Formats: sequence, C-alpha cells, structure tokens
Amino acid sequence: MSLQSIGMFICFIICVCTQFTPGYLEGSSGNTEQKWRPNSYHERFDFIDDQVRQLLQLLRNGNEKEQESLLLLEKAANNLEAVQKRTKVIILKERLSSLANDVAALRSSVESGRRLTGSVFTRWGNSTCPPTSERVYWGYAGGPLWTHTGSGSNLLCLPSNPVYDDLQRTSCGPSTVYGVEYHVCPDPKHFSDAVCAVCRSEHATTIMIPATNVCPPTWTKEYTGHVMAGYGDYKASSDYVCIDDSMEVRAGGGQGLDSQRLYYTISMCGSLPCPPYQNEKILTCVVCSK
Repeated sequence: MSLQSIGMFICFIICVCTQFTPGYLEGSSGNTEQKWRPNSYHERFDFIDDQVRQLLQLLRNGNEKEQESLLLLEKAANNLEAVQKRTKVIILKERLSSLANDVAALRSSVESGRRLTGSVFTRWGNSTCPPTSERVYWGYAGGPLWTHTGSGSNLLCLPSNPVYDDLQRTSCGPSTVYGVEYHVCPDPKHFSDAVCAVCRSEHATTIMIPATNVCPPTWTKEYTGHVMAGYGDYKASSDYVCIDDSMEVRAGGGQGLDSQRLYYTISMCGSLPCPPYQNEKILTCVVCSK
C-alpha cells in the first residue's frame, strides 16, 4: 500500500470521526454506489476501531515488507561487497600469476642470453677455473721447441684427453708442438711442466692486462699472475702469457726434457718510461672480464 493511499485512508477515518449524524445508506441516483455511515456512537467507534486495526495491519505489513526489503538490500550489499573483494583478490592473484610468468620468462630469456653470449680465456698455470667462470676443459701448455725457428709461435692449451683419428703422417713437414716448462730457477718448480685450463665467463669480454694485478672499475677479476714468455736469445718465439700465481705443475714432470720454456718477463727501461716502470722488475698480470 502506497503512502498516498494510507494518507487518504487516514483522512477518511478523520472524516468519519467528525460525523455525528445517524447511519444510513448514501448513494447516487439509481442507488448504484453506496457507502455505510454509522447511526450510533457504538457503531461508529466499532467501525473506526476496525478501520484502525486494518490500517495498523496494513502499516505493519508495510513495515515488515520494508524491513524485508532492507534486509534483502543489506544482504545484497554485503554479497556485492564480498563479490567485489573476491573479484579484487582473483584479479590480484591473476596479475601476480601473470607477473610471475613474465619474470620466469624474463629470467629464462636472460639465462638463454647468457648461454648464448660470454667469452673464453685460458688460465695458464692452473688446471681449474675461477668461481666467476666455468671450465671448458683442462690440459697441458704446449708450444714450439725452444731451439726451433719455425712451427707456431703461440702457446696452446692442449686437452688432457686427446682424441686422434686415422690420418697418417705425410712425408713432408712436419710442424711440431712440445710441452712447456717453467724455467724459474732456483724455485723448486724449475723444469716443471705447465698446466692450463680453458674457461668460459658469462661476461662478453675478457682481457689480459700486463703490468698490473688490478682490474679496471666495474670489471671482474678472473685471476692474477705474472707475465711469462720464451727466453730472449732463443730461436723460437712464444706468446706473452699470464701464468697463474699458483703456477700449478703437471704430476710426473720436472725432468727438463725438450720443450718450450717459459721465463718471467721483466720490464726494461729506455723506450719504456721509468718511472712509472722499474728496470728489471718482474711484470704482474691480471685477466679481467665484463
């Protein structure tokens, strides 16, 4: 029942309360429409009481419906809030899951990039690689015989597990490669055979820097050592290499057999400015990566 209807109904009761005329049937011409008017006070109050009860019942029903509506509205609002919270949680979880997948994909991409990039260096004088890199293989230092004027001039890191095929030696040539010995008398490692390791760094660039054991800022130090090469009066030339500080030796070596021989390299003043260099000082070295 609308508020307008209730208001009209109250007005009707008020009008009834103000009537003191006896009751009768009142209608229009032809007596087609009638309404009751009470003809005594008792009848009038009984009529009013009945109408008030009906009005109270209507109001009570209306209030109950309103309360039911309010309760339903509150439930709907609570459900909506709960759904919104659950929806936000679901969306947040989906976003976090998506971010986690993106991070995993990015990490995989970075790892793949690292596997595809990097640089390789030889750690002379040590059969292991630093913690900043991984070992590709280890072996023995090799080069030309110190008395030869031919063959190669560079040093090789020969693997510890060589593999040969069936190719036979030809009648012309050959070039030769020998082991490498440290000539560092009176050190106990004098005449000992040199070992080496080929290492892979995840960094794109590696470099050997002579005459220092410190890497430039932002570079990673792989290892430090001393510059060594063949003796200046020998016929065979060799690389200047950075021999690791440990100067690891091959087990069973040290017999002074035919070999390429490595000596400490010293700086000589003249065209080389002194200072900052010092005359006849053994050069340090460092291998750095970035």
